[in-house]
Amino acid sequence: MHPKKVYDLSAINEFLIKHPHTELLQSPFWARVQEATGRRTFFIRDTNRGEQLLCSCLLVRYPLPFGKSWLYSSRPIIENEKQWHTLLPHVATIARQ
Repeated sequence: MHPKKVYDLSAINEFLIKHPHTELLQSPFWARVQEATGRRTFFIRDTNRGEQLLCSCLLVRYPLPFGKSWLYSSRPIIENEKQWHTLLPHVATIARQ
C-alpha cells in the first residue's frame, strides 16, 4: 500500500460514488466549502500497487488563537484498522505542519 496526498480529486469522487459508506463530509465538494471559509484541507489516500483507491481521509485544519490549530476528519472512508495505521503517520505529519 502507498499512502499519498491527493491532488487529483476526480479519483476521490469516483471512489466515493462506488463506496457503500460514502459521506458528504469526505467529498471534494465539502473540501471546497471548508476552503471557502478560509480553512486548509488535506486529502490523504491509500492505494494498492495498481493505484486502486483503498481508503480516503479528508482532514480540515481549524485555526485557533495563538497560532494553534486542530485537525478534524468526519468519518473517513477507512474499512479496517490496517488502513488506519497506514494513514496515521501522514495525519501526524500534517498535524505538525
